[in-house]
Amino acid sequence: MTNQLPAIVYLHGLGASPESKKGELVRARFEPQGYLVKIPDLNAPSLPKLSIHDALQRARHELCHVGERSVFLVGSSFGGFLALHLIGRLTLSERKQIRGIVLLGPVTDPWDPESRLVKPEVERQWFETGEFPIVSSDEGQLVGVHYGFLRELREFAGSTFVLGIPVLIVHGVRDTVVSKEQSVRFAEEYPSVELVLLDEEHQLLENPQLFLGALERFIREQHSGEGQVHV
Repeated sequence: MTNQLPAIVYLHGLGASPESKKGELVRARFEPQGYLVKIPDLNAPSLPKLSIHDALQRARHELCHVGERSVFLVGSSFGGFLALHLIGRLTLSERKQIRGIVLLGPVTDPWDPESRLVKPEVERQWFETGEFPIVSSDEGQLVGVHYGFLRELREFAGSTFVLGIPVLIVHGVRDTVVSKEQSVRFAEEYPSVELVLLDEEHQLLENPQLFLGALERFIREQHSGEGQVHV
């Protein structure tokens, strides 16, 4: 590693893009300080034909092109799901470059009955029509995502993680998209995970300084060598 400040690789959520509001807020907070902020387009090969495996490959590509900087991986909503599963695909040397993971309102269990991603009626409709409408932040309208995405998603059901990397989860207690209970259960299963609950909705944008402050505090602690934890 060098004396350069770390790189932050931000993984946006389902239907979002590299121009997502949270991603741009992270960029505006950290780039002026000298951090390298990379926000890959995870709609691979496109949102209608979205592939989880392709999205993970794009995320890994970004991690491999930050030079010798240490890396903080930040995943928002479904980007949090991708961040967790990306770790298991890295080589030992790639994993050593990651100093911490921050998950913002993450999807850890897509089949959680209290959340909206894959309820039985959603899965049935997806199967019958061959696609399911997802709100695209770029298009500003509903975009049909093919059923192949759901088939891929099933490959990750029941996954467990051996992270060995410090993890911070920030979740809004008024989140009606991804239940905060997902994060509470995840933190209970992996006791070394730090969980911060905010009086916010899913987007964490009512007072973005709250999530940005938690993110910056975590990055500074881990970069300075303080608060090293493992799960």
